[in-house]
Amino acid sequence: MAIDPTFGRPYERFAQVGSFVEAVTPPAAGPFAGTLVALPCINVEWLRLLLGAATQLENPSSWLDSLSDSDRLAVVQQAQELRVGLAGLDTCVNPVIGASLDNCVLNLHMADGSTVPVTNWASQFQGCVQAQIPAPVTNPQGATTDQLACDIAGWYAAEIIQGAIRAADVQFGIANIEWQIATAVSSYLAQYGFVLTNGFVQAVHYIYEELNSGHLAHMQLAETDPNLHNLLTCAIYNAIKTDGKITAGNVSAVISNCCSISWVYPDVISTICNFLTNMGATGLTALQPIGALAVEDCSACQSTWCVGYTGSVLSYYWSPQCGAGCGTFSASAWRSVHRADIPAEVLRIISGGFLPLLTISGVDLQLGATATWSGSAANRQVYLLNSSGVVLYQFALPSGIFADGTKLSYRFSPVANVQKIQVDWWCDSGAGTTDISGVNVLGSGSNPSPANPCTF
Repeated sequence: MAIDPTFGRPYERFAQVGSFVEAVTPPAAGPFAGTLVALPCINVEWLRLLLGAATQLENPSSWLDSLSDSDRLAVVQQAQELRVGLAGLDTCVNPVIGASLDNCVLNLHMADGSTVPVTNWASQFQGCVQAQIPAPVTNPQGATTDQLACDIAGWYAAEIIQGAIRAADVQFGIANIEWQIATAVSSYLAQYGFVLTNGFVQAVHYIYEELNSGHLAHMQLAETDPNLHNLLTCAIYNAIKTDGKITAGNVSAVISNCCSISWVYPDVISTICNFLTNMGATGLTALQPIGALAVEDCSACQSTWCVGYTGSVLSYYWSPQCGAGCGTFSASAWRSVHRADIPAEVLRIISGGFLPLLTISGVDLQLGATATWSGSAANRQVYLLNSSGVVLYQFALPSGIFADGTKLSYRFSPVANVQKIQVDWWCDSGAGTTDISGVNVLGSGSNPSPANPCTF
């Protein structure tokens, strides 16, 4: 004989009759397990009625007859837990169901339909949020996207990259203390919207290591060198000219382009590369807005062709300026010769005449295995000449000993009507030799030699 587990009546088929139309299967999980939902706020008077209705679930007849006595007892106990849970509900709080930012006021939207503004939002927003967001780049001069990119790129090269090196160098001269150098650089960059990050600490560390490793003269040249400024400008400009500014989408190209620059001191380029890499997107984008007020010229970055002279092409199109006494072609490079009558080591080569006359904005030199550049700067020059031999533009070559394959790149505003290029190296001491194994010429307009593209 079945015994009702709730009332224990000792006669057959005795049971309370529930209010359910038919018995139901118990849920797979208890009332406070599985997927949970929130009950709406209800009047407390109705809560008592809801508790009474929940009591019906404690009636064994509400559940399938097929349940075992132990299963039926278990689900009845769960129903009791549900009723106890409902009975313990606290006074209802009007919940937040949404939020919106309306005219710089943060409003909370409540379940009862009301809107509540967040207290002190306006006064606290700047300190808590705005300081973490780089200021947007504006265009106060109404420049084209391309010109805006140029203005930011040229300014960034001079004020942020070369400026940070200069700030570090000045402090290094006062005291060789790394944290003070970091403070000096951060103070300098603060005027441009600097955002302090862990990456900045590492970035300044690379600058300090370069200053402290015996390369102080290299860094001091980098502070003011106009060619490095042009190379950095073009590297940044070519990465951002489509967007007009540094963005999260192009910052990797900015860094990559700068890291690929060929300059007289590769150790400085490595330092700049590490600095930019560790500053990252947040640091680099935050520093650019003031650059929109600059006026820069990026014509040096807009060459449309590059002609390369190496190997037999180099020996065919270039020749000593004064015969055998100014250089010889050895293996695959033009090499300087010792002039006992001077005495000096001399290499003076000149290109064949360009027809039509060219507009040139860049020259690259590739140095050979025995490249030793020394002597006075006046005798280490590259000249761009017109058809009358008049110098239209010139720049000095560096001094030092360079490894085989070293590439020196020079960029400048376009020089028109160039007929010839002359490279002079005249070492006053007569010591050492120098090799030039390749020359690249970059310019705009008609390509003078499409069959000889640049290869280095």
